[in-house]
Parts: sequence; structure tokens; C-alpha cells
Amino acid sequence: MTDLYELALEVAPALEELATIRLEALGSQGVVSEQISTQPMLWVKGYFSQAPDQGTLNSLKQQLLEDANHLDVPLPILKTRLVREEDWATAWQQYWHPRPVGERFLVCPVWETPPPEYKDRLLIRIDPGFAFGTGEHSTTRLCLAGLEQLLMEGPVSMVADVGCGSGILALGALLLEVTKVIAVDIDPLAVKATQINLEEAGFADQATVFVGSAEDVLKLASPVDGLVCNILAEVICQIAEDLTALVKPGGWGLFSGLLTTQVAMVMERLEPLGWYRECTLSEEPWAALILYKT
Repeated sequence: MTDLYELALEVAPALEELATIRLEALGSQGVVSEQISTQPMLWVKGYFSQAPDQGTLNSLKQQLLEDANHLDVPLPILKTRLVREEDWATAWQQYWHPRPVGERFLVCPVWETPPPEYKDRLLIRIDPGFAFGTGEHSTTRLCLAGLEQLLMEGPVSMVADVGCGSGILALGALLLEVTKVIAVDIDPLAVKATQINLEEAGFADQATVFVGSAEDVLKLASPVDGLVCNILAEVICQIAEDLTALVKPGGWGLFSGLLTTQVAMVMERLEPLGWYRECTLSEEPWAALILYKT
């Protein structure tokens, strides 16, 4: 087994998911959360194959300072240590269990048996490997609920999942009878996890998965009917033109990974590109936007 570098953040509950996304954006190979006994605080732990350099840590501290001030919670405490890879894997099994999501889904780790009371739900079985996306986070749940809403009137032919993580949203779309999914991520470990999860679910023939970005999808396929993008608000704004070009006129976009306070910023970036808002889904302090392209 390989030693991993653990970066642990002691955070207030309100900061848990934003800390998770910050660690993921740094290239964490996985993130777990752990309640601190007898305290209202949590440990949010990210795992890296190499120790982040001091400049990266300083940038993270500044981001977390701004996040904590924005949410009016204490500044996170940062600790680091080396751990064995198998300890990280054990953490997944200790802290992640089956969870109903939305009206129709049950997200279940591959090492657990789906509870019989949820037998009528669409089963998303996930082995996250080192990838982000387990259904434990508000942004993922909002996206799955958004897919339910968008596909209520029937399936569409092609959906792109930009920043696919573990493939959980691609699986959700396929279970809702989308004909084909193109899933991309800049992290090769995420792409590997997505490929494995789609193969295990029997959807390998209906999915194209590769390392890349929205720009790379455009080189491969014609514009898609719908787009799912669960990444940071800042990144959505940075690649807004590519995301827009990826969707055909009249198509839809499901954007998440943004705080409710960032909705206006994202809309200011997307509206001039021809997007209009159908609705906003929220699970404070997080939001997902359902948009349509003119």
C-alpha cells in the first residue's frame, strides 16, 4: 500500500461541504467527514499522493478564512499527517452508508446491502475509489433531485457530465433513461472510478468517459440536450463559454457547487451567454441552478 498525505480541517458544520470542495479542488484523492466526539465541530479530511506545497497551503488557508468570515463561523484548524492507503479506504466504509436521495434514488456503497424498504427506488451503487461524489453532500443531492425534475417528462438523447467525480450523476441520468452520457473530469482517478461504476451498473455501452474538460467534449460530439456540472462556482464562471457551446439551443443546464450567495454571480456570467433560469434548488448554504439555453 501507498502512504497518503492527510490534510485535516477542524470545521464548524456549516463549513463542512465548502471545506470538502476546497480540498477536492486542490486535487484530493478523496474526502471524508468525521464528527468530533462531544463537540459540535467536524473533521474534514482530504488525502493526497504528495504533500501540498506551502504556497498551496497558504492559499487554502486564505480561502478558508474568507469562507469562515462569509458564513460567520470559526476559522478552521488545519493539521497534517501521513496515513496508510488502507486506513483511507476503511474510512469510507465506516462513515458512508445507504442514503435515499430525492424522490426516486437510493445511493448505496458497493460494500453494503440496499435496505429492503427502498426496493422501489432507482439504485445507484458506487465505489468512489479516490473520487468525489457519494451523495453525502448537498450539491450532489441537489443535482440528483434536479435530474429527476428535468427528466420528469421523459428521457433525452445525450447528456454531458462535466466534472464527473465518481460518476454518480452520470449513473443517475442513465437510470432515468437518458440514452447516452459523456462524462469528463480533469482527474484521471475520477475517470477511472466513473468507468468502473458505469461498467458495474451495466451502462458501459451507453457512456463515453475520458480525462478532459467541456472544451474536449466539444471536439468529440455535437451539442448535447443537457449538461450537469457540479463544480465550484468560480470554475463555472471561468469555463462558461465552453459550457454554453456544449448545449444545443433549447437544451438545459444543471449547475451546482455554488453557495446560495453565489447564485447572482453565476447568473451574471451565464445570462449574457443566452441562459435563463427555470428555478433554483437549495439546501442551505448550497444551491443548484436549472437553466435553459435560448
